[in-house]
Amino acid sequence: MSTVIATGLTHVGLVREHNEDSFCADPDHYIFIVADGMGGHAAGEVASKMAVDGVSTAWRKHEVRQQVREYAQHADVGRRRQLLRTIRDGVFAASDAIVELGQNDAEKKGMGTTFTGFLIAGGEAMFAHAGDSRAYLVRDRIPLLLSEDHTVSSRLRVAGIEQGREDEPAPERWKGILTNALGLGDTTKVSTFVVPLYSGDRLVLCSAGIHDYVSEVEVGELVEAAASHSLAARSLIDLALERGGEDNATAVVVKVMEAGV
Repeated sequence: MSTVIATGLTHVGLVREHNEDSFCADPDHYIFIVADGMGGHAAGEVASKMAVDGVSTAWRKHEVRQQVREYAQHADVGRRRQLLRTIRDGVFAASDAIVELGQNDAEKKGMGTTFTGFLIAGGEAMFAHAGDSRAYLVRDRIPLLLSEDHTVSSRLRVAGIEQGREDEPAPERWKGILTNALGLGDTTKVSTFVVPLYSGDRLVLCSAGIHDYVSEVEVGELVEAAASHSLAARSLIDLALERGGEDNATAVVVKVMEAGV
């Protein structure tokens, strides 16, 4: 297995009264997650915490850890598919629990949350993603956005629709509107993908409260310049706050000390 160190930090921001972000940074079990909740009456806080707690608990189960160990020892296509299915099932179970609570509690009706997280197996990071929290890889001083925002603006950009009014790009007007998240019932989709790891890699998970203010290039620059993974997470949050801090800001930074096979 890979050897990693990690830090997760969150800040309520300069405007919001509640922090609806949640995160998990568990290098002992190789589990890392960021979730950004939404919903009235502080229900977003509940949804994001349910997602993080539910998925991290599912991914820590003995049978999942056994799958991880077997894959680390004998990686093949069949085991990869099975492990990705298990990872995705844990996310869907959390989404179903959020839906159920929303249906049974009027104050939490319609609550949901983004979800971006990964589990390390052997020398690979296996991701599950829904919404617009992001995952970045910084390798050899080069930053790379790994995840795709599940937003209206992202769909418009992919379709080549860049302009609304003459003075306002359409994607900017629509960027905060999600097309996918946990808690949407049968319409929830969970994307999975696998990233091979190399020694020295840094992986960054963050909520919209950071990536709305910090560009992909700047993520790479801040992570490279920081003396530690902890200071990297702090630097990302500090820059977001310096530039307005209108949203909750959360960052999980993982450094791969030695990549597994």
